[in-house]
Amino acid sequence: MSTKFSQFINGGVATEGDIIVGLQGGVNARFQFPSVIGTTWNLATTNTTMQANNGYAVNSLGPITLTIPSVISFGEVFELTMIGTGSFIIQCAAGQKIQIGAISTSVAGTLTSSSIGDSVRILVVSATQLQILSGVTADFSIT
Repeated sequence: MSTKFSQFINGGVATEGDIIVGLQGGVNARFQFPSVIGTTWNLATTNTTMQANNGYAVNSLGPITLTIPSVISFGEVFELTMIGTGSFIIQCAAGQKIQIGAISTSVAGTLTSSSIGDSVRILVVSATQLQILSGVTADFSIT
């Protein structure tokens, strides 16, 4: 059996998945750079069920419904922005609601944008609870 070692150049860059082996306080240590979860952006022109850790740039003349999946997990994020002149409706699945500061949608309720430029970032807190982290809006309406 042979072990192959590569040397990192001083100031070199480690990337996702790289395994670094070295000494930490005189003891052998192994570090692995974690996978980076970023937002994958999609152009939404029709009604769709969203995917976790995805963003949706909504381009429409009328309202488009974007549904939160029924199975979600803590830490997942959904992002939306309105780039058309229509609006988007975020539809919760059965049992879910979205918290917006001190208020929330009803269970299986909706959050609706009102104009171009409306944007929202939503964090999954639990299988049934989502929370608005940030938003830019003229006015969202909730049901």
